[in-house]
Amino acid sequence: MSVAIDIKDSAEWQNDLYRQYHRKVLNICLYYLKDREAAKDAAQDVFLKAFHAWKEFEWKCDPMTWIGTIAKHHCFSCMYKAKRNYDHCATLAYKEEMDNSGESDEATILHRLRLKKLLPTLSDSLQEILRLSLDQGLNHREISVAMKVSRVAISRRLMRFKKELVKQGIAQII
Repeated sequence: MSVAIDIKDSAEWQNDLYRQYHRKVLNICLYYLKDREAAKDAAQDVFLKAFHAWKEFEWKCDPMTWIGTIAKHHCFSCMYKAKRNYDHCATLAYKEEMDNSGESDEATILHRLRLKKLLPTLSDSLQEILRLSLDQGLNHREISVAMKVSRVAISRRLMRFKKELVKQGIAQII
C-alpha cells in the first residue's frame, strides 16, 4: 500500500474532508430537498457514500465536484422515493375511498375527498349536513329528520354552500 492511500483511509483525513466540504454539500442538499432536516440526513449519507467509494476517485476533477455530483444524485434519488411514496399513499387512499363508498364514479370520489378537506373550515351545522350526506348517504329529507329542521332549510344551506364554492372558484362538489 502506498502512503497516500493509507493517509486517505485515516479518520483524520476523512474528518478534514468532511469539515472542508460539509457546508457546501449541505447547501446542495438543501437546494434540492427544500427541507433542512432531510438535507442534513442526505449530507451525512453523501459523505458515507463518498468515503466508501473514495478508492474509485480518479483525481480527474476537484474532490468537491465529485462529492457534489454524489450529493445531487442522492437528492434526486430521495426526491424520487418521496414522490413514489406519496403516489402510493394517494393510490391507497383512493382505493380505500372506492371500497368504502361502493361507487365507481372517480369524479364523485375525488370531489368527496376535496370536500372532506374543507370540512374543518365550515360551520357545525353545515359540517353535520355534509357528514350525513357523504358518510351515511342520506338524502335531504332524511337529513332534515335527523337534524330536526325542515327539508327546505337543508336544501337552502346546501345551495348557499354550493354558490360559495363556485364563487371561490372551486367546482361544484355536491
